[in-house]
This record gives sequence, C-alpha cells and structure tokens, in this order.
Amino acid sequence: MRVTEEFVAMIRGNRIIRKLASIDEIIDKTTIRLDSGELLQADLIIYATGFIEAFPFLSKTLTKALVRNTTKSISDERIDLDLYRRIIPIAIPNIAFIGLPAPLHTWMFYDVQCHWMSDYFLGRIELPNTEKEMLEEIETTRQFIYKMFK
Repeated sequence: MRVTEEFVAMIRGNRIIRKLASIDEIIDKTTIRLDSGELLQADLIIYATGFIEAFPFLSKTLTKALVRNTTKSISDERIDLDLYRRIIPIAIPNIAFIGLPAPLHTWMFYDVQCHWMSDYFLGRIELPNTEKEMLEEIETTRQFIYKMFK
C-alpha cells in the first residue's frame, strides 16, 4: 500500500477510522459486526489474510452469493470465484478481492489490481451493463489461465 499525504491527512482528520478488531460478520452492503458486538457502517474494509482463502466474516447469504456458479463450497481448499477482472464479485459489487485468484503471486500483479480497484470505487471505471457480459469475460479469462497455468 502506498501511504500518501492525503491518506495520512484523512486519518488525522478522522475521515478514516481505524479499528483493531476481528470482523464477526458482514451483515449487508455497509454494515459489519465486530467480535466485540459493535456494529459499524463501513465504506471500505481492508482484510489482509496472507495466503488464507477463507471468509469467516461473511454472512451465509453473502457466502452463497460468492459461490453461486460453482459446485464447491467456500471452505474448499481452492475455489475459483466469479470475479470480474479477477477482483469484483458479480453478486456483491461493493467488495473487492486483491490477489485472490492469482496463478502467480507478484507484487506488480497486486499493485495493478489495487489501482484498478481504486479507480472502480472512485467511479472512474464502470462494470459492464449486464451480468452476462461480465460472466463472458470471466470465462474467457478463466480459460486462458487454465490453458497457460494448468
């Protein structure tokens, strides 16, 4: 993550609220429950897990939405989620996954994904108009990756 002067100013101005806690559950698009029981309204959550592909903080409804087009469950060892640009889940377009479905884990890959994600959440990039268009691009990318790396 690049720490800019704007980022530091936002923390100092209390526009970014830091919480050191575990997320118990994401209730809906903007509400989360911490393990302390506190409910928060959040515009953005940064969840850095390392190499663990698990989402224990997501509600059952959101978990089902993430795995809707697969026979695997979210607890399976490897799962290929339907992520537009390998970042945004079609069913939950206000959450992003950086570095999750990467055949090669490199910092440059993460950096490009972070820039794309930032532009998306700032409204500079729009998703395709239809779910069908997104699924077609996801499948094209998936087939390319399987062909190249499997």
